[in-house]
Amino acid sequence: DWSVFETPFPGVEAYLEPLLDIKGVGPAYVGPTLAEGEDLWGVVRAPVSYGAGAYHEIRRYPLGAATTVEEIAAHRWPTTDWFDYAGLPERVAAAQSGGEYCLMASNGNIFESSWYMRGFEQMLLDLALEPDLAHAILGRVCDFWVEHFRRVLTAVPGEIDLVFTADDIGGQ
Repeated sequence: DWSVFETPFPGVEAYLEPLLDIKGVGPAYVGPTLAEGEDLWGVVRAPVSYGAGAYHEIRRYPLGAATTVEEIAAHRWPTTDWFDYAGLPERVAAAQSGGEYCLMASNGNIFESSWYMRGFEQMLLDLALEPDLAHAILGRVCDFWVEHFRRVLTAVPGEIDLVFTADDIGGQ
């Protein structure tokens, strides 16, 4: 019966929802208004078409041209004050309203957030040739994520089951 191909598929998220017992939860962003395509690190992405779909590629690496630790320090670094941690209890309650789920706070990507600001090749070169620059960026990003997760876990003690990074922070 070919009629099954005429019914629109509801989408991957709708299909997986009843099968998954994990829900993401995090604080609302209340920081400065960001430009279209800009993230909290100052990285700007724009969609690039690949036929049937698009991928959001980096268009601006805000630290790409930095040559000194002082230039890196002068960057507009995000702060955890840009998030509403006081609103987390209500977000947790909403996430658990349909049953008990594993609540996950994510995604503290230290290396990826760093190279997104610098450029992948340049960040790898910095690790080898300009370690002070690499460490200045990695240190600021790591400090942000540590404080972010500390504030998340403090705002809703015992409610978050999983905190993770999906980052490339190891080697073979």
